[in-house]
Amino acid sequence: MTLADKIVSEAETWIGTPFRHQGRLRGLGVDCAGFISEVAKNAGVSDVDIPANYRPREDGTIMLQLLKDHMKHVPKDKIKAGDVLALCDEALREPEIPRHLVIVKDVTLEAIFIIHAAASGVKAHRLNTAWKKRIHSAWRVRA
Repeated sequence: MTLADKIVSEAETWIGTPFRHQGRLRGLGVDCAGFISEVAKNAGVSDVDIPANYRPREDGTIMLQLLKDHMKHVPKDKIKAGDVLALCDEALREPEIPRHLVIVKDVTLEAIFIIHAAASGVKAHRLNTAWKKRIHSAWRVRA
């Protein structure tokens, strides 16, 4: 099993976990940063540790620095399953600032599918056109 397979498999076990700011416990509560950190750790990558010391609306600089420190930047046209996408805000007011993190579940010719900790809890869905416009950057967890 590849690292990407382990990441996606682990992420799927979190589906249904409620949202909780700075949460880190499967089944009890998690936010997007905690979700990425815990999935990576449970998939066997101990180097992706995102500290739970951020405000509900982080300025994005800490998130971006942590991604740079712990992951490898990937061109958007090279996104694959197991990658992490940093997304800007829903209204595209600040496209240069990442505000949300998601894990890529699958990439097909037609769509990108993700798993993420949303306000309604961890869920999986397809990225529609509006979501694709929110992609700030793509990152790959280093083995």
